[in-house]
Amino acid sequence: MGTVTKRQLKDGTIRYRAQVRIQKENYPIYKVSKTFSKKSLADEWIKKTEAEIELNPEKILNPSTVKHKTLADLIKNI
Repeated sequence: MGTVTKRQLKDGTIRYRAQVRIQKENYPIYKVSKTFSKKSLADEWIKKTEAEIELNPEKILNPSTVKHKTLADLIKNI
């Protein structure tokens, strides 16, 4: 589920940070955020991102695509 947070910069301008965080069993936690100048744009981005994840969950949430390198792998690449 996505959330929108209102932020005020040092110069006084208002920005809206949209965040999507999904935690499913047997999947890594998926977090993504983006900042917008208008709240409506942030809301649209959240809807689009959530719909994309719902249509293709394996593309974004597939743990097999995440490969953690071991120390041995890193040493071999030197």
